[in-house]
Amino acid sequence: MISLIRTWQYTLLAIVMVVIGVVTVALTTHFLSADTRHTALDLQRSHILAMEVAAFSIIAIELFGKALVQRTRDAYMMQIGMSLRAVFRTVAYLILAISLVAILSTNSTLAISVGSFTGLVLAFASQNLIGNVIAGMFIAISRPFRMGDEVTVMGNTGIVREIGTMFTVLDSGDHWTRVPNMLLLTTLLQQKKDRKEP
Repeated sequence: MISLIRTWQYTLLAIVMVVIGVVTVALTTHFLSADTRHTALDLQRSHILAMEVAAFSIIAIELFGKALVQRTRDAYMMQIGMSLRAVFRTVAYLILAISLVAILSTNSTLAISVGSFTGLVLAFASQNLIGNVIAGMFIAISRPFRMGDEVTVMGNTGIVREIGTMFTVLDSGDHWTRVPNMLLLTTLLQQKKDRKEP
């Protein structure tokens, strides 16, 4: 119960920081636009806005990340929570970086180019990760094998103990083997026949 309260506290603090950040950026934009005199602040408007967006975004991202970890700690899934936080932080910081480039650049082509390049790098870097997640969902839906079945994949024989999002765990008696889900769909899979079937 106490950790659930902490989860909501982190989430509420993150939401409050987002609201304060939006209000601060709006007020700064209004006051800098209302001043018709050309001052030194007018020349630095985009830099001031970028610093405000960065400061409030970093605080909100970290608070949301702590809320994710705290939420999964409640369900005794600490490793999953840490993984979720890492993915969330990576995506959020990339979005923040692209946003800051867009704010700071007067040339919109530069911002689009940086965003496109970052998207391509992420797509190639996460190709196997996304492939394993999709394969895990496909295995969960189609159920080509079940937990407790004996299967052989690339010479590794074992009893299926866990079908996860990324890996399927085989128990070979003396060791555990983690087989990437994408490999289970793309290679030859031998499954021991159930003796109840004809």
